[in-house]
Amino acid sequence: MARTERELGDGALVLNLATQFHEQLDGQTSAIEVALASRDAKAVVRHAHTLKGLLAMFHAEPARALAAALEQAAKAEDWSAIELCWDALQPELERVKPALDAALAGA
Repeated sequence: MARTERELGDGALVLNLATQFHEQLDGQTSAIEVALASRDAKAVVRHAHTLKGLLAMFHAEPARALAAALEQAAKAEDWSAIELCWDALQPELERVKPALDAALAGA
């Protein structure tokens, strides 16, 4: 979060963005799970794209790269690749959450 604050130059803005990210993270992952269950590639693309942007804002690069790969696999409707990307992305998101929680708690 410190890197984002340096880039934006406004701690209050970063805190607001981090709070929004925290609120949206579970919603986006749930939406992806629903889209996967219904094999709705277009919804996977949409939610993976949103998730990718949220992760990029906070420099969560491994997770961002996997969200980008998920988005591309969904664009190609390659369900095998989609499942592999999703399986790889989930543990990365679990690493992001505690860091975000700690940053918000310390703000």
